Amino acid sequence: MNLTRRNALTGLAVTSASLVLPGRANANLATENWSALRPLLARHWQGYAQTRTANTEGGELTLKLQVDLTPSDDMRFSGRLAMTSRWDTGTYSAVQAIRGYCWGTDDAVGVQIESSSLVSGDSLPDNLYWQGLTGQLRLYSERGNEGHWLLSGNLAGTRDGNSFETQLSDHS
Repeated sequence: MNLTRRNALTGLAVTSASLVLPGRANANLATENWSALRPLLARHWQGYAQTRTANTEGGELTLKLQVDLTPSDDMRFSGRLAMTSRWDTGTYSAVQAIRGYCWGTDDAVGVQIESSSLVSGDSLPDNLYWQGLTGQLRLYSERGNEGHWLLSGNLAGTRDGNSFETQLSDHS
C-alpha cells in the first residue's frame, strides 16, 4: 500500500515490523499528526522490560509493565508506570510517576520518558531496590494485527543504568 503523509496514521503500513512512511526531509510526523497520535498514545499499554543480571538464577530480570500516558496539547505527557517483579522471596509491585514528550521525525514517532519517580512500592528484601525507567520508545504498527500498536525500545534504570529491552502493546 502506498501512503502519503496525509493518510499515514489512518492507513499505516509496516515493513520489517517498523513504521516506514514516505516523507519530506526535515518533516515531523508527530507534529503533523498530533490529533490522531494523542488518543493513540493515551491507550493503556502493557508488556515487559528485560535486562541481563547476575542477581537471578537465569541471568535475566523481567519486569511486567503497565503504562498509562496523559498527552497534552504541547506534545508532552505525564503518566503512570506500574511494574511487577517476581523473585524467589515473592512478587513485588511499584508505581512510578513518569513525564516526557512525544517525538517525531520524517518516518518515525515515539515517546521519550525523561523522568520517573517512585509513588508507591512494596517493601523489598535488603539486596533489592526500586528504580525508575527512562529512555526512548518507538511506535510501531503491529504486523498482522491491524489497528494495534507497539511501543518498543530500550529504557535505562535510573539508579543502576542497566538497559532494559522494553516492549508494550495496546492490547493483551
